[in-house]
Amino acid sequence: MLNETEIIAALQQAVTAAVADSNAPTLPVKYLMVGGPDGAAFVTPADMKYLELVWLPNNRVGDFRGNEKNHRGILRLVLHWPNDGGGIYAPAATLASICAFFWNGQLLNGVQIYGTPDPTGIIEQGSEVLLPVSILYQSYRVQTTSAETIGGSNLQVIAPVTGDTSDGLNMTGGRIHVDIDELPIAPGA
Repeated sequence: MLNETEIIAALQQAVTAAVADSNAPTLPVKYLMVGGPDGAAFVTPADMKYLELVWLPNNRVGDFRGNEKNHRGILRLVLHWPNDGGGIYAPAATLASICAFFWNGQLLNGVQIYGTPDPTGIIEQGSEVLLPVSILYQSYRVQTTSAETIGGSNLQVIAPVTGDTSDGLNMTGGRIHVDIDELPIAPGA
């Protein structure tokens, strides 16, 4: 089961990869967790160019029955850029190259992106320009008391399954269980 901390970690890892693949691979990132992944406190760079992460969870109570929970929300990326009269094209291109990493249906360590990144305008704030973009996510999991694996693999059980799974597939209560280690693989696949 993913909890909020694991969801944040998955999203932050994706942002790290997105920045590395962008046209600004050395752009500093102000992560959500104190100190970020490297443990160092964030310091605003001298050129005032950096990406800030804002986490907006929107977990609704009662969406599902039993012990099921749908974690969902918005990961907001805010590109900070100096308001030095240089125009909006360079920061917009930088943000677009970061957002190109994210796509509808993408899975990030148990977190699914749905929709496409949604730029929400330009904010002029004194000596800087802010360019925010919203990325919607969700992670549906059955709440369990311990991590379970399927067929010795590192996959997490996301729905209770009963009955024979010798053929690798089993449908119970409208849910499909796939045991990857048991599925027959076609020759040449």
